[in-house]
Amino acid sequence: MKNSRRKFIKKTSQIALVTGFSAWWMTCDSSTKPNEISPKNTFLEVAKIFSDNMILQRDEPILIWGWSNPNATVIVFFDKKKYETVVHKEDGFWKIKIPAQPVGTPHVIKIKQGIHEIEIKNILMGDVYLCSGQSNMEWPMDRVDGGKKIIANANDLKIRHFKIPVTFSIEAQKNVDGQWAMGTPEEVAHFSAAAYFFAKNIRQKYDVPIGLVNATMGGSILKMWMSATDLGVKNIHLLVQKEEEKQVHILEKKYGDFPTQKIEIPQTEFSGTNVNDDNWTTVLLPLQWGESDFRAFLGKMWFRKTFFLKKQPPKNASIKISLAQIDDADISFLNGKKIGAQRGIYDKVRQYEVEASFLKKGKNVLAIQVENTADFGGIFGKSEDLFLEINHSKIPLAGDWKIKLEAVRYNRPQLFASRAIPSVLFNTMIAPLRNFRFRGILWYQGESDVVEDRQEIFAYRFLFQKQIESWRTLFSKPELPFIFAQISNANSPCQTPNDSLWAWLRESQTAALQLPNTAQVINIDSGKHANSMHPQNKPELGRRLALAVRKLVYGETIVASGPMYERMERHGKFIHIYFSNIANGLVLKKGNEVKELIIKGENGKFLWAKSRLEHNHIVVWHSQINEPVAVRYAWCDNPLEVNLYNSEGLPAAPFRTDVHDNALSPDF
Repeated sequence: MKNSRRKFIKKTSQIALVTGFSAWWMTCDSSTKPNEISPKNTFLEVAKIFSDNMILQRDEPILIWGWSNPNATVIVFFDKKKYETVVHKEDGFWKIKIPAQPVGTPHVIKIKQGIHEIEIKNILMGDVYLCSGQSNMEWPMDRVDGGKKIIANANDLKIRHFKIPVTFSIEAQKNVDGQWAMGTPEEVAHFSAAAYFFAKNIRQKYDVPIGLVNATMGGSILKMWMSATDLGVKNIHLLVQKEEEKQVHILEKKYGDFPTQKIEIPQTEFSGTNVNDDNWTTVLLPLQWGESDFRAFLGKMWFRKTFFLKKQPPKNASIKISLAQIDDADISFLNGKKIGAQRGIYDKVRQYEVEASFLKKGKNVLAIQVENTADFGGIFGKSEDLFLEINHSKIPLAGDWKIKLEAVRYNRPQLFASRAIPSVLFNTMIAPLRNFRFRGILWYQGESDVVEDRQEIFAYRFLFQKQIESWRTLFSKPELPFIFAQISNANSPCQTPNDSLWAWLRESQTAALQLPNTAQVINIDSGKHANSMHPQNKPELGRRLALAVRKLVYGETIVASGPMYERMERHGKFIHIYFSNIANGLVLKKGNEVKELIIKGENGKFLWAKSRLEHNHIVVWHSQINEPVAVRYAWCDNPLEVNLYNSEGLPAAPFRTDVHDNALSPDF
């Protein structure tokens, strides 16, 4: 976490540098001609999605773009064929279209502007898929059960992966970071597992290079992947400001007023023995900011601990103060005297040796100023690492400490990661790809949208469909294939026939099938254990994604999905359920009746149902229900016992028969 955070800070700084540089050029005289630009003041940049080892979409015109000096001429050589354009004078943007190319031997692209030249090598033409969503799409190969052996045997250099680092912004960005990696053991370990197994399955059927652009973030909600315009957010800056003010108010209620701007406060104001800290808040240390109210804040705060000694230590005593771990920086004082300061060493126990004269008989005060510069912060670690040691005799210092905020400000990246602000992933990880060409989109997201508000879960279906249409518009392909995975089983197994928020979310996902060129992958049988939100059988997920793509994208005449509820017929006390996508018939994977079925009578109560399988449909009943009204299947968070499949071995989708026409909200 810490290393990832520091990489993010570094990249953010680089983006700020490039943005500032571009802004400077935009102030230049736009009438300047190319041959009047001094070479030392020129630059050439290509979008970072273009790098060595990349795969470009075959059989479609290729757009290559970047930034340079306004009015300059940019020349692109594609396999020695020359294409050129003049850079826009308003924003320094350039774009060149190259004719569609078939699958073939590797290509080289050279881009020139004046003295500058960029060469991109080992380019393949193939099919490129945007793989997006949250953790189950993000999940890397090195975290999959049995992944080590699969990684060690990886050798398909025509499967390539571009991972976009997680970044946030409330403004649409022009570029992404990352680089293309080939399917070697060293690189495959970091590939999206779902995407990699999908690519392997496609490659077994078609000898076409497969490119995977991985734009994912674990824990993300749908609104983070949608534009502010599509969500009807008119002023996202105001939304951020209100959220920051709300969080500051929460912190002030607990710790008192504090400045949110950087100010200089003499260290003696909080470090001395005579400081009155009676009104300071008491906290238990060790404590990491990420485990309390502080993770959303950056800045400085003071911790003070008063302890008593029965006698003055001898002059030659060996004295050590251990402060557990501190993140990011500290300045530490003992009885008003500075004993040490360190910055950035957050992964080791922080210890200082002090002179015996720093201690005294009776009251002693240890004061520590801690500064958090990003993400986590505080005095954390093990309680046994927080102590005063005199001649190898330890006095514990863990427990109650006093705390006061000196000056803190809101940590915007943490605010964005907390899912409170929409569009922040769309702006940085999707919008910059608008000119890139994809064969299709693979999507796995939804777990984090399971909230207590059932109306929001029902509304997810409308947002999801809007997202699909919006992304198609962004990529200028109204029929761009969109293949999504329904969220798997999770949480505790079903004990009683209760309602389920997860089931409603799954239904909201399925509703997107009414849009053209969409396909759904059912994962209701993926979780092998209770409380598992990240099923490990990613090979099967990849296979099912590939089946859906083979049918939807490549036009194969195959059964690519499990049974889907089609209709019900009531015959006395029996309900007959009919399905589509049964292939050569319905199959029970285990047992002699369909599990996870519930049936409702006229009193509105659901009971576990009895059933029998008849080649192309099932018959459902309950001995205590003479007038059945509705049936539901796999309608709970974790229906571990699902066993209804088609002859192709694909699971039936969860369903309910009590769906009312023109319903604006779910019928509870």
